[in-house]
Amino acid sequence: EEVFFIVYRPDGSTSGNKVFLFDDGNLSLNGDQTAGDGIYSRIISVNQTNAKGTYRFEFQAIDRGGLISNIINYSVLIQ
Repeated sequence: EEVFFIVYRPDGSTSGNKVFLFDDGNLSLNGDQTAGDGIYSRIISVNQTNAKGTYRFEFQAIDRGGLISNIINYSVLIQ
């Protein structure tokens, strides 16, 4: 049904908004190579206005039955 992440800034703050990933085969727009293959993608842009430090991404999915996955945490360091 949906695959998304919520991002936490280096200071721990977040908007709490879901950022959706795509499985639509739109490589140039969403970074997804093959539609319908179960691999979800999203292009993220970083520039000099982003705060430096470690960002935490909480990935989660909800299936068509409404079941919610475990949260997968991934950290990215911007220097």
